Amino acid sequence: MDVFDVAIVGAGPAGLALAKSCSLRGLTVVVIGDSVPWTHTLGTWVDDLAPADDSGALAGCLHKRWPVVTVRGNIKHALQREYALFDNTALAHVLAPAHRRIATVQGVTRFEDHHAVHCVDGSTTSARLVVDAGGARSTLLSRHRRGPTPVQSAYGVFTSAPNVVEPNSFTMMDWSMSFDGQPTFLYSMDLGDGRALVEETSLVGPSDLPAEMLRQRLVERLGGVALDGEVETVSIPMGGRLPSRSTTIVGFGAAGGFIHPVTGYSVAASLRAAPRVAKGIAQGLEAGLRGPALVEEIWRAVWPTDLLRTRALHDYGLSALRRFDAGRIATFFDSFFALPEPDWSEYLRIDTPSRRIAGIMTTFFASMPSGLRFTVAATSPRALGGLLRRSA
Repeated sequence: MDVFDVAIVGAGPAGLALAKSCSLRGLTVVVIGDSVPWTHTLGTWVDDLAPADDSGALAGCLHKRWPVVTVRGNIKHALQREYALFDNTALAHVLAPAHRRIATVQGVTRFEDHHAVHCVDGSTTSARLVVDAGGARSTLLSRHRRGPTPVQSAYGVFTSAPNVVEPNSFTMMDWSMSFDGQPTFLYSMDLGDGRALVEETSLVGPSDLPAEMLRQRLVERLGGVALDGEVETVSIPMGGRLPSRSTTIVGFGAAGGFIHPVTGYSVAASLRAAPRVAKGIAQGLEAGLRGPALVEEIWRAVWPTDLLRTRALHDYGLSALRRFDAGRIATFFDSFFALPEPDWSEYLRIDTPSRRIAGIMTTFFASMPSGLRFTVAATSPRALGGLLRRSA
C-alpha cells in the first residue's frame, strides 16, 4: 500500500499552495478534489505575496496591476500601494501538484500511523497526515458556532458598458452613496480589456443580502446604466469561532479559519502560511510523530499561539464594524485609511504579531472621532481593556 506523507483535500489556491510547499521540502503529497476552474476574482496587495514560496513566480501570475488604490468614505483616499488580480489559470499552473486525484471525499478513518481518505467513487488514499483545504464551508472539520456566522455578500457584473469606471482605476471601497438598511459599498476596477468589474458588496451582515437587492443598488449607484455581462456572486463567512482542533484532520486556508474577519480575504494569507505549515509537517514527520501527536503539532503550525491572539483582536474589530450604520462606516474607513500605511496594511494581515495589532488598534481608537470611539468602546468594554493592556 502506497502511503503519502500528506493528503490535501481541496484543490483551490490554498490546497495547491500547501502541496507545493510540502513538495519543495521533500514530502510526498497528493491533492484530492474536483477539477472545477477557479472562476472568482482573486486579488492581492502585491507586497503581501512575501514570504510565500517562489513569490517571484506568483508575481508572474498577476495579469492586472494598479499602482494606486482608491477608497472613498466621506473623502477620497488615494493609497500608494500596488494591488493586483491573479490570472487564475496561470496561478493554478504554477501551483500544480505532482499527484492529483479528481474525486469527492466522503470521510477519513484514523489508524495508528496513517489515515485513510475515502472517496465517493469507492477509492481510498492513505497518508500520514490529512489536511482539509476545502474552503470555509467544508464539512470535514467540526465548526461549532455560537449563533449564525456573519457573511460578506456581493453581486458583480463584468460589463463592457462605456464610462462605468474611470480608466485604469481600481476602487476597493466606495461608500459615497448610502441606502436604507444594511450598508453596502462599490468595488470596481477597469480590467484594461474594454471591460470593467463593478460589484455591490455588503462588507458584513447577519446573512447574505439578496442578489436582486444588490443588483438594484448597483444600478442605482451607477446612474441607471444597463449592466449586461457575466455575473459574479460572492458569499464569504466572516469571523466566528475557528474550526475545532480535530485529532484526525488539520484545517488550512479558509477551511482552517484564514479568512480575515474584517476584510474577507484569505488567498494571500494562505500563500504566505504554506511555507510555515509545510516546514512544521516536515519537522514533525522527521521527528517520528504520527497520529494525534502529529496532528496536534501541525495545528500549532497553522495557528501559533500569538496568531490566535491576533485573531481575537481582529474578531473584536469585526464586532465593532457590525455596529456601524452607513454614515458612520464611511467615517470609520476615513479614519482607518488616514493611519500611516504600515499601520493599516499590517492590520489587514492575519499573521501580523498580536502586540503590533494591539498597538495599531489602540492608535486607531485614539484617532477616531468621539462618536465612533463610543461605539467601539461599547462593543465590549472588557475586551477593550484587554486590548489596551496588550499594547502597553
